[in-house]
Amino acid sequence: MSHLLVLTARLTLGFVWIMAACAKFANWNQRRDAVEEFGILSGRPASVIGSLLPAAELVLGLLILTGTFRTVAAVASAVLLGCFTVLMAVGLLRGRSFSCYCFGRPSATPVSWATVARNLPLILLAVFLVVARSDYLALDHLRVAGAAQVTEPP
Repeated sequence: MSHLLVLTARLTLGFVWIMAACAKFANWNQRRDAVEEFGILSGRPASVIGSLLPAAELVLGLLILTGTFRTVAAVASAVLLGCFTVLMAVGLLRGRSFSCYCFGRPSATPVSWATVARNLPLILLAVFLVVARSDYLALDHLRVAGAAQVTEPP
């Protein structure tokens, strides 16, 4: 598998997560609204999830970007993106009109099937990173190589 293809996938997904997290941190006061818009949680639970989400996105972005715990980070990315996608689809199927706070503030247009479709390539990137076997410019490679050197007998 092409090392550059895997690196491009890591850079793309990592930067998407980091941009989303930074935008949410910049619009911190809207974190509860962002969760409540989905129509599943409200009040304190929405505030808690809204507060944890930017940190989780930032951590995922950094892990994927640096290639640290990359399989775990890629699986978590696929799951989180899948959850977002399902929540948007359920809202649309229920006939709700709501904004996407994907990048920190409400979008000018409500969530649509195009918004749902936009997540699918990101989910595919995450799944690709789960199955891709490339250590190219990944810190995991250094961590695993360093552990092997420490555990080998003299």
